[in-house]
Amino acid sequence: MTSATVVAPRGAVRLLADADPVVNRANLERIKKLILASGRTCTYCNMYNDNPAWETERFHLFLNPDPGGPHDHPQFNINCDPRRGDFRTLVIRRKPAAETTPEEFCDPYRRLDFRSDREIVMRLEAGVPEDRAWDLPRQAIPEALASLERG
Repeated sequence: MTSATVVAPRGAVRLLADADPVVNRANLERIKKLILASGRTCTYCNMYNDNPAWETERFHLFLNPDPGGPHDHPQFNINCDPRRGDFRTLVIRRKPAAETTPEEFCDPYRRLDFRSDREIVMRLEAGVPEDRAWDLPRQAIPEALASLERG
């Protein structure tokens, strides 16, 4: 865990927005813009339809729409229309691999919320060791940027 990491309640870990050379706001914004420009979509959960998406050799990446409307409702943009709002939550899912142990695959998802200018909030499920929480994003972000820039 870096000195810029702060453990938050309810399965969330916070990282200062520009404290990490890989997991930072600039890289997340680049990934978001490239995914949106690709026009690819995929529904990965029953909360939204047609999420902007990208796939690399080892990861699936999805963008969740920001909450919106008069009550800041999480499903305001349920159909993930880029004209209706922004997408500042990147969901990274590790693909299953033959060599992955059940312990390593207990939570293949990481949800990186970068709506704040000051911090990135990652949502975790139970069973992810705190000192390894950022490992998956640190692997996925460079792979995603390289893949997206190749097109």
